[in-house]
Formats: sequence, C-alpha cells, structure tokens
Amino acid sequence: MVKQYIKKIDSGHLSRRPQDYLPEGTMAYDIETTGLSSRFAHIYCIGSAYAEGGSWCIRQVFAESADDEPALLQDFLEEILPYRYMLSFNGTSFDLRFLEEKCARYGLYAGALEKSQIDLYRVLSPMKRMLGLSDMRQKTLERRMGLVREDTFTGGDLIHVYREYQESQEEKLLRELLLHNAEDVEGLLILSYYLAYTALFGGKFKESVPAVESEDDGSSFILPLHLESVLPFSLNYYSGGAYLYAEKCTALLKVPVLEGTLKFFYPNYKDYYYFPEEDQAFHKDVARFTDSSHRKKATAATAYQKKNGLFLPVPAKAAQEMDLPFFYETPKKDLPFVELSKAEEEAFPLHYYIEGILQYLLADSRKQK
Repeated sequence: MVKQYIKKIDSGHLSRRPQDYLPEGTMAYDIETTGLSSRFAHIYCIGSAYAEGGSWCIRQVFAESADDEPALLQDFLEEILPYRYMLSFNGTSFDLRFLEEKCARYGLYAGALEKSQIDLYRVLSPMKRMLGLSDMRQKTLERRMGLVREDTFTGGDLIHVYREYQESQEEKLLRELLLHNAEDVEGLLILSYYLAYTALFGGKFKESVPAVESEDDGSSFILPLHLESVLPFSLNYYSGGAYLYAEKCTALLKVPVLEGTLKFFYPNYKDYYYFPEEDQAFHKDVARFTDSSHRKKATAATAYQKKNGLFLPVPAKAAQEMDLPFFYETPKKDLPFVELSKAEEEAFPLHYYIEGILQYLLADSRKQK
C-alpha cells in the first residue's frame, strides 16, 4: 500500500524565499532506498517540495513494501509532469539514476524525468574551499547555514528502521522515517540560497565605476559590484593577488596593478628585425635603413616592443572578448596584461573582464578541493 503525507513548511524555517534563488517551475525531491544498488534495493519513500500560493509544501509518498514500488514510481512520474526543473543533492548520480533504472525494470515510461537538473552537490563542489566547507555532505552545508536538524539518523541508519517498521508497524518508527526525508527535502530549499554564489560567478551582477587604490605594497584596481541575489553569508577569497569580498548584495573585487616594463610581441615576427642594443624589434620597412651589423632577424621570442607603465592581468576568458594589444612578461605569453589606461576607458569590456577574474578565482578553488 502507498501512503501520502502533505504538510506546509513553517515560514519561519525559511529565512528567505527559495523562489528568489530558483528558476520558476522547480520541484525539490529526495528518495529513500533500502540500499545503494537498484538491482537489490527498492525505493520506499519519495519526498518533494513545491511552491503553492507563496508557501512551500512537502509531499511524501511512502511504500509499505517492495511490492508497492511500481505504484510509488508511477505517482512520482505523474507528480513531476508540470515542472521544468528538478532540484536535488547528488541526484544526478544517485536519485535520478536509481529512478530511471527502476522505471526500466517495471516497463514504466520515464520521459517525465527528462527535466533540467539542478544538482546542488555538483554545482557547489567547486566552491568547497572558497565557502570554507570541510566536506560536501548535505548536513555540512546545512550547518554552515545555521540549520539544526531534529532528525539524528543517516540514510543508512534508516534502512534498519524501515525493516523494523515493516515488522512492527510502529508509528514512532514511521515518524522517524518521514522526518528524515522531510528534513532532507526542506534542506534542499535552504541550500538553494547557495545558488546566490553561482549567480555571482555566472555573471549575475552589475558593476559600478572602477577606481585605482594606491597602497604601500602597490596599487589595486577596485571593482565594486551589486549582486542580483542576497548571499547567505560573507565570502572572502584571495588567490594570485586577486581578492574577492562579498556580503549580502554587494561585492568588492581587487586586482593587483603591475607597474613596470612589459613586452608586446608581434605575431608576424618574420617582418621584423631585432636590435640587441635597444632590446626591441622594428619592422623591416624601417629597419632596412639602418646598419645591418646592429640588427638580427627577429624570432618569435625577440619580435617585441617594450613599454613601461601600469598594467592589469587579464584571464584567458576575458582576453577572448577584448580587441586590445596584450603585453607579456615573457615570450611564453603565460598571462596577458592590458594597459591600465585602457581599462578605464568607456569602451573597455568591463563586465567580461570581471567575469574572467571571478572564473579565475573559482578555478583556483576547484583545484584546491
């Protein structure tokens, strides 16, 4: 027999509106199983959360035995039809795969599962170090948000609780099973607040007028940002001289300014001569009037023009959006720079530049996990 349980989530549990962080047409879901393998285990509970009239409700469908699993699956397939997105935690690797395999086993059409997946585990894993997380378990992310659970069990613990319930039909055991699943689902809504960070790194911000700040150890290019979503807690991250501080709806990005001499390398080096005494190259049309003893045929490493000034580092992603001359410290061209004066011009693609810096910081966090 399949049982259904519906309850409205207490608004006090949700400090913000999940719909402000989630796309319209999102349903959160979580399954409870008697094991990790769909071949030997079955699904005994599916919990889901959906918005209704400005509030969020949790609906749980519970299977009394393995024989009820097809009915449980059919119910869920019908429930998700109106939704466009499925919100989960590691659902792409476990929940969704388990559901698909079970549907195939019973000959159920699983087309309803072909939704856009918002897997919070996958989305947030690259930010583990940046967010100061010790691990990527759902309960760890919830505690970082200040959420305290009433449930004390793990999914593995509940396998034995479910077996005991099947034998005894004790209501207390049923409440424990439903409580764990309900808090998993409600936790997904609260963890959706983390999507404010992904929105930031995905370019959902408005930049203000940049400024240059001089300090004892050098200058920085200051980039104030206004965010579209409220961050659940402040963020501090530093890498390679770039620094990000974000809190609530604002963020501040600081990029180090390089003061010194850099080189612009000509792409068509065969059209240039290199002058060792001056340590730079000149085009053949100019160089042919000079004494040949003072010049050499330029190579890819010597066909450059030097320039002294103030420069900004440019991440690879941002460089693709710029039609500007790039300067380098070495012939290897590891990191391009642009003149700071160009970055202060109105035509400079500032938004793309900021996105590039943010992606650089995110890539560094990903490498450190």
